[in-house]
Amino acid sequence: MKDGWIAEESGPTPARLRLAWGTMILLRNEALI
Repeated sequence: MKDGWIAEESGPTPARLRLAWGTMILLRNEALI
């Protein structure tokens, strides 16, 4: 997952896609707690 994230960060990433990734990561972190 991190590899894909880095690949997207290095290239042009739409704001919506980046927001979606951030939201998913936050939700996953909330579930782990």
